[in-house]
Amino acid sequence: MVKRKINTLVRALTEYVDELLSISSIRSIQYFNFVDGQQSAVQDPMENVSKLISTQGVIGLVFPAKDQAAVQNLAYLFPGATIQNVLDSSDDVDSHMVWGHKFSGTASASRAIRSVAQTRQPLFLVEDGFFKNVCTAAVATDMDYRAGVSFTIDDSAFYFDATKPSRLEQMLNSEKELSDQEIDRARALVQRIVEQQLSKYNHQPDSCSGIEEIERGAVLVVDQTKGDFSIVRGHANSNTFAVMLEAALKENPNSKIVVKTHPDTLASSKIGGYYSNLKRDERVQIINQEVNPISLLRKFDKVYVCTSQMGFEALMLGIEVVTFGMPFYAGWGCTDDRCATLRSSQTNARRKRSRSILELFHFAYIDYSHYVDPVKQCPCDIEDVLDFLVKKRAEYRQVSAQ
Repeated sequence: MVKRKINTLVRALTEYVDELLSISSIRSIQYFNFVDGQQSAVQDPMENVSKLISTQGVIGLVFPAKDQAAVQNLAYLFPGATIQNVLDSSDDVDSHMVWGHKFSGTASASRAIRSVAQTRQPLFLVEDGFFKNVCTAAVATDMDYRAGVSFTIDDSAFYFDATKPSRLEQMLNSEKELSDQEIDRARALVQRIVEQQLSKYNHQPDSCSGIEEIERGAVLVVDQTKGDFSIVRGHANSNTFAVMLEAALKENPNSKIVVKTHPDTLASSKIGGYYSNLKRDERVQIINQEVNPISLLRKFDKVYVCTSQMGFEALMLGIEVVTFGMPFYAGWGCTDDRCATLRSSQTNARRKRSRSILELFHFAYIDYSHYVDPVKQCPCDIEDVLDFLVKKRAEYRQVSAQ
């Protein structure tokens, strides 16, 4: 009994420290706050990003030099520009980009970020898009299978930071109505993504032994990695996951609750999930094997998520989605939103429009996202990236089977 209490205390302390580190990292990138006031008045939310992509100048990228190959495809978005790592050089640049939030906590990145903020030059936030590639970094070292093929670029906030109005949120909240052609394109793409079971990572098999045990009427609860930026900035924390699981159990008394472990947690012992210590019982089934997310989602009619992209993929499948954080797709009338802190935040007040799933898709996956063809080494459309992923996934599976 004493040992169990000690383990519980250690686990709680570890989670608390993880959250503090995440919050510390987030505070270190408050450098971009000035951008909100400086550039938010443009008529077209993506005007500044469009100018950046068409620039003929030098773009400074804040990114660790040792991981430079991980963003090798990013340069293909800027055929007329020169990308320069500002951690390696102090030469003058015309604009700056910061890759992701997680590198801001390093000393060298922090120095570069402070320098960038002092210049008052245009500053852009870059992250992986909704399709990374075939594999996660934890699964494959070969950059052909894990270097990004889709990107988001924002001069206001990361799209998963619900505490600020990102350009994606501004587009969704605008008066713009999509044309019939745009809706038809979104519908065709959603259908293709679902049929071909394409997701952010595509190395996972279409089935696993745990799927066969799933009962009809079961409910899915999606785990995430601890300290993920989308959680901390999505009005959620470790307690959110406890509340979410409790709600799933209480609201579905006659259903089996299936908890899906995050693929990064499966691939690395160093990356923990919020349900890593959860035990299987007569009500709870745990899927801790790799499996294609869309293949798994097909087994359910109801899904509980915090901020996971799987929630949006569930919407594409027509599944009822209950959110306990504030992902980019929540607050627009497509989800059952339970975020506990919304009453004390401005996010819900900002998201005033109702949008359909196809509208959410078009704005997020087409208007907001950017794609590259790593073979032709140039910008491309989302359709081209889907072609690439299907071929690359087949190649990866063939190589892995040998």
